Amino acid sequence: MRGGDSIPENENSLMSFLRNLAQRISGKESEKPGHPDHPDHPDHPDHPEHPGHPDHPKKEKKEKKPKKEKKPKKEKKEKKPGEEGEPGEEEGEPEGEEGEPGEGRKETLTGIRSAFIVTEENVIDLYVHVENDAYSNVIYDIEVFPRVQTPPWKSVEGREAPKDWRFEKVDKGVKFYTKTAPLLTCQRTKFKFRVQAEEISDRIRLHATDIDHNNLGIIVSTRW
Repeated sequence: MRGGDSIPENENSLMSFLRNLAQRISGKESEKPGHPDHPDHPDHPDHPEHPGHPDHPKKEKKEKKPKKEKKPKKEKKEKKPGEEGEPGEEEGEPEGEEGEPGEGRKETLTGIRSAFIVTEENVIDLYVHVENDAYSNVIYDIEVFPRVQTPPWKSVEGREAPKDWRFEKVDKGVKFYTKTAPLLTCQRTKFKFRVQAEEISDRIRLHATDIDHNNLGIIVSTRW
């Protein structure tokens, strides 16, 4: 006991004494740096690291990155028969040899009838009849090439041309041509040639060209 701090004898004075003693002890404890009430303790309101202190360094909130929107899946486009890569596509013409068209697929001309007969030694009499006025006075060349046939032929040789027409050998094929007498409607024109082939099918493909030798398309001739 410090000088002057004597223990009182009555009960009320004793309680008052104990309260004063507790306050003194509490005050001394708070003066220690490790006590929560000490100004240097991080939990003290006056400490700079206390969350409520004005100088407390507030942590910057990280901005949330916006979520990427998922792109809708592309629907697979169903290909119709006849489109590229699908069954039903008409194959282009076989690539021609030197002197042959070899220009890829050509459309079949409508409004032109043609038929043929096969005689001895694979000699063919082929007839062309123009019915569509759009092709009248337009066709100046009829070309027969072995590689565009099904199955392919080995070669073709000209035998007989229509009146005012001529023929010439073009590599392994033959070209019938005119400068003055293009095919006309209501006119049946005969072309004669010999085929060297293991098999002649029921169809022959002919290329028709105009006066400037532009390929107009395919004439399909059927066997009589």
